[in-house]
Amino acid sequence: MFVDDKKLEELIVKYYGAISSLVRRKIARPEDVEDIVQSTFENTYLHEIETAPYAYLCTVARRLIATFYKQTKRPDLLSGDIEGLLHDIIDPGQLSEHQDLLACLRRKIEMLPHDQKDIIRLRYFNDPPLTWKAIGKMLDYSPPTVAIKYDRAITKLRREIER
Repeated sequence: MFVDDKKLEELIVKYYGAISSLVRRKIARPEDVEDIVQSTFENTYLHEIETAPYAYLCTVARRLIATFYKQTKRPDLLSGDIEGLLHDIIDPGQLSEHQDLLACLRRKIEMLPHDQKDIIRLRYFNDPPLTWKAIGKMLDYSPPTVAIKYDRAITKLRREIER
């Protein structure tokens, strides 16, 4: 049992903002975000964290988010740098031709496989954006695997939007 209150307080001070940001990018309602962030840190009482506390907290938060989605059966729409993702998928000159591309892109992201959706979210909707290495650590993939899954997701999104 994790009983060192001082160490828990240090974890909260150091990682609260990052964990909160991660959850905010996936959950829209502030009260749900706060519940998940609080539950993430409460979980540290159940498990002793010696190495990689940030990776551990991110994993716990991701699992709590997945549980939230299963319980509500309605994943909230993404927020964040959707325009940045759109610029990576479509030639910026085409943007003026498509008024509802942002809404379309949000729907298409939700249709991606879970692992690709997570990579897109962590890359574009996390503040600051995570590196392949950091994303790989969180999702238990090697950085090259993350890059391949990202490329596949971008290819799928391009095909869907070009239709």
